[in-house]
Amino acid sequence: MNEYYVDKIVEENPAYKQIKWGVFRREHSDTEMLNAPKENMNLIVWTYEKVYADKIAEMLNVDEYIHERYLEEN
Repeated sequence: MNEYYVDKIVEENPAYKQIKWGVFRREHSDTEMLNAPKENMNLIVWTYEKVYADKIAEMLNVDEYIHERYLEEN
């Protein structure tokens, strides 16, 4: 059920260090984001607040769970 997870994204340059939180998908298809950088291959969405990322991942996991149950019943 935990197909989506939250991880820290750190962007550093000489002027500043920026921390963002990303919601990532554990698996992806070969055609998704072919031109994306390797470290962001499974990135769904990012935000500056961890609590928002946690809630988004939770909602996506619940949606995935409901979808799997629906497919099993039909």
